[in-house]
Amino acid sequence: MNLRYVTSYDNPDNATFTLRQLYAQIPISDYFFLTIGKREKEYGFAVFHNSSNRLSPKERLLGNIDRLARLAPGLFQLDWIVSSHISMGAFAWSGNSNRWKDSNVGALTEFQFSDFYSGLYFYYERLKFWSLGFNLSRQLGRFRFYSEGIIKQGNEQYYADLLDFDNDGVQFSFTTGFAFEWKYFSSRIEQFHRTEGFTKNEQGKIRELVRSSGDLPGYNKGYFGKNYLGLTVGTSRLGIPNFGVSATNLFSFDSFGGETSMSLSYLHKESVTFGANLVFYYGKESEYELYLPTNFQSIFFVRTSF
Repeated sequence: MNLRYVTSYDNPDNATFTLRQLYAQIPISDYFFLTIGKREKEYGFAVFHNSSNRLSPKERLLGNIDRLARLAPGLFQLDWIVSSHISMGAFAWSGNSNRWKDSNVGALTEFQFSDFYSGLYFYYERLKFWSLGFNLSRQLGRFRFYSEGIIKQGNEQYYADLLDFDNDGVQFSFTTGFAFEWKYFSSRIEQFHRTEGFTKNEQGKIRELVRSSGDLPGYNKGYFGKNYLGLTVGTSRLGIPNFGVSATNLFSFDSFGGETSMSLSYLHKESVTFGANLVFYYGKESEYELYLPTNFQSIFFVRTSF
């Protein structure tokens, strides 16, 4: 079970309580098992743009990596362990159990051979729109090289429909990354390209719309342009055990702006984490100026497990 309660000192009336995970795994045989319930799935190695995962993708929220429950309050998944190197599965999920036309189905195949991993994921969402995600990874000692992407039918951008931009058709997103891990230290660099992003001319039209009407419901920072570069470096033990710090920068090449963040955390008695995220947005006329009317944000948090 995974629960979350979020509140704040300045606005406690907007506190939320969320059931993030509650599921059961039922073994059918030695090689088949069924998963029923709400579960966050781990597909892909990218941390800035986890595009191959349509069930519970990673997202950067206030400088911190989180996992979103996309459309699925419930998941039914049947897995088959074909061999020690190959596994296959089929799954179904729905955002509304009373509307079967909104149901989603999919299938996956994963390969693991020594230090090489590959995954292929097919999604058929609302029984109407298809997409194909893929992952490739190679571990060489302390280094990991990986690629992740998705090919999907149609453009999902809110402003593309609202302003009638001509960028429909099959869309493609692709990440290439390199990660290094050693003892308590880690670093990562990722380059991300997507055909679904807006051109500079289109971004200018969106800015004018937002400034004149305040209409921001379709804006999703980090999914606005076509090309991004992500960098992160951190340690889980800075001077004393259980005290971690990390610094991250996500930069957009299209609007020449970005998000820089620093995260601090301390794990107390293996069960309670105290932390803070400090986030700074920069770039005049960049996409990041749309997100909030301020360049700096901070959040302090406490997480507990039992």
